[in-house]
Amino acid sequence: MFSGRLFILNRLFIIVLILFLNIFFQKKQDNTAISGEKEARGKLIITVKEGENWLSYFPYVLFIKKSKSPQMAFWLENTKGRFVATLYVTKKTAIQDWQDMSFFKKNERVIKPVSLPIWLHKHVGAGIHSIETCSLCHDRIKSADKSIEDKPIIDTFTGATPENGFTREWTIPLGLQPGTYIVCAEINHSFDYNDTYQKDLSVNDEFYNGISGQPSIILQGVLAIGESETSTVLKTVGHGHSAGKNGGVYGDLNGITSAVNIVRSIEVKYIPPKKY
Repeated sequence: MFSGRLFILNRLFIIVLILFLNIFFQKKQDNTAISGEKEARGKLIITVKEGENWLSYFPYVLFIKKSKSPQMAFWLENTKGRFVATLYVTKKTAIQDWQDMSFFKKNERVIKPVSLPIWLHKHVGAGIHSIETCSLCHDRIKSADKSIEDKPIIDTFTGATPENGFTREWTIPLGLQPGTYIVCAEINHSFDYNDTYQKDLSVNDEFYNGISGQPSIILQGVLAIGESETSTVLKTVGHGHSAGKNGGVYGDLNGITSAVNIVRSIEVKYIPPKKY
């Protein structure tokens, strides 16, 4: 009789233990889901509408001209102007994948610091991305092999130069904390000379630009990243160095003409993560 009671007690103990473990692991799973919601950062949606000077034309062979879209980069800074993360950059600038056009007099090749000098100087610290991620692009700059098909990390924030306006999404990594950020966009055409930024200027000239013509244009907007959907429309705030010597932002737009009409508008929208 005693052994029968012991058997029943053992069975009850096992049943209680199973129920306790089920409740424990269910609670742990629920906490993990809640934690996942809190850690998820949502996404940014960049919408670019092309302006009247979106396409530029440059001499290709003899009297033939070739059209091209602008080079551009998008990134986040904190409110103190410190680089946080690259959102998107055109592939040619990211890995310096330029066509060899050395048959043109004084034409630059391979490395073009005048393309997007502000982003080129700002992003070197990598921000919230690991320095290894940044190095993948830099390795391609030094290499003759410019392919990125085997480098999906690079492919997440680089892309071909768009032929017209576009929309692009950026999934916010967990390392980005909620807060207020500055969204920056830098845009540039080469060969877009004008009366101020002329072709074949002396290297000592104030407006020397290599083959860039007018310097890169930078636009900015303030965006809050948190629990609610927000958006910002970027406004032109200045330009980069015409010869790409530094990453400074110059607020004087005198002498710049068609470059300010490369884009018609840029809107960046923050979409918070869904809560289930």
